[in-house]
Amino acid sequence: MGESGQELISDYCGAAETTFREDLKMKNMSIYVCRELEAVRIIIEGIPVVTHLGNLAKACCLLLGLTYALT
Repeated sequence: MGESGQELISDYCGAAETTFREDLKMKNMSIYVCRELEAVRIIIEGIPVVTHLGNLAKACCLLLGLTYALT
């Protein structure tokens, strides 16, 4: 997709909810990770499309599938 891993995967532990929501609206695709709550979500165009994934590896696999399905 051309992005670096740092742009694709965002760790928002301890951040205010408004902070990460505003940041995620700016990205086309992103994986949201909060290790404290074990929350892993896939965000597309600022909207959470898959939630409660449990781990980053599963999120990466599903994001590849979603990318393939959407193109």
